[in-house]
Amino acid sequence: MIKIGKSIHELDLLAATFYTEVVKNLDIENILNVRVKRATRMASFAEATFYAYLYTNLKKIITSIPSELEKLYININPLYTALEASRVNTLPTPKTNKQISDTKKALKDEVLSIFDYNSFTNYENGNWAYNHSKKIGQNVCPYCNSQYTFTIKTPRGKTRPHFDHFFKKSKYPAYSVKTEQVIPGKVNTL
Repeated sequence: MIKIGKSIHELDLLAATFYTEVVKNLDIENILNVRVKRATRMASFAEATFYAYLYTNLKKIITSIPSELEKLYININPLYTALEASRVNTLPTPKTNKQISDTKKALKDEVLSIFDYNSFTNYENGNWAYNHSKKIGQNVCPYCNSQYTFTIKTPRGKTRPHFDHFFKKSKYPAYSVKTEQVIPGKVNTL
């Protein structure tokens, strides 16, 4: 893997700008706050604790470097696991494997819908993702160093790199939209 040609200061500024855009465009703070309040009213301790942690640490989740995200994951994972267990425990007995699997998938989808990567890539006809890619300014795939990743806009159309995820969305749904998590890879024509 090669480095993105930005200084730490430039990456920090990019992360701060991206955080502001995420909060504004995806309304994540409000969504998390509503979930915390609803879980508190319902006396769902596991749910309130999980979503309160995400709300409190939202800026770190969006702007932290990968090594700091690993530390956050150490705290997030047990809360997520507890919420998952709480939801599974509310299923009627006997629980089937399909019910358990569907409940776990529903929770993952719920978290992914909050940190909505698809809204990021489709917002204003793809312009948010296009502009983010242009700000990064990476013209070659950081993994293989051989695939070009140009961000181009002409009257005939535009193209930008596909955004790869350093942390898999399936394992880290709360990290699906963050600065270092959307890494420009192979070209994706919009």
